[in-house]
Amino acid sequence: MANPNLLAATSMYGKSKQAAGGTGNPAILTCASDKFIKVTALFLKNPSGTVYWATLSMTKSGGSAIEIFSSDITHLEDFSGGDEQDTQQIHVYNIFKDGVLYMEEGDVLNLDVENAGVVYTLCYEEYDDA
Repeated sequence: MANPNLLAATSMYGKSKQAAGGTGNPAILTCASDKFIKVTALFLKNPSGTVYWATLSMTKSGGSAIEIFSSDITHLEDFSGGDEQDTQQIHVYNIFKDGVLYMEEGDVLNLDVENAGVVYTLCYEEYDDA
C-alpha cells in the first residue's frame, strides 16, 4: 500500500514471527502489495551471552539497503532479568524500544547476525485495504 490512508484500511492484524538468525543479510520480512506494515518490536535472544554483532537493514522498493541498526548486541539493554552469575543465562534485547519502523509495499527488512544461535522475535502490525 503505497502512501497508505490508515483510516481507509479494511483490516489490521497483529502478527509476530520467530526464527534463528542467519548470516548473509537474509530477509526476515517483506511487505506485500496492498499492505502496510508497522514494525513495533524486534527482540534478539542471545543464549550464550557471548559478544555477537547484529545488523538490521531495510531495502525500500526499487532502492538499495539502508542500515537501520548495527551493534554488538551484548551491550544493549537486557530485558531477561537473568542472574549475572548464571552461566546459562539468556539475554534478550528489543531494538525498537523507543520507536517503530514503517514498511510500504515492496520494502524488505533484513537481519544479519554473527551467529545462528541468536534467535529473533519480530512483532508487527499489518494493515490491508483489500
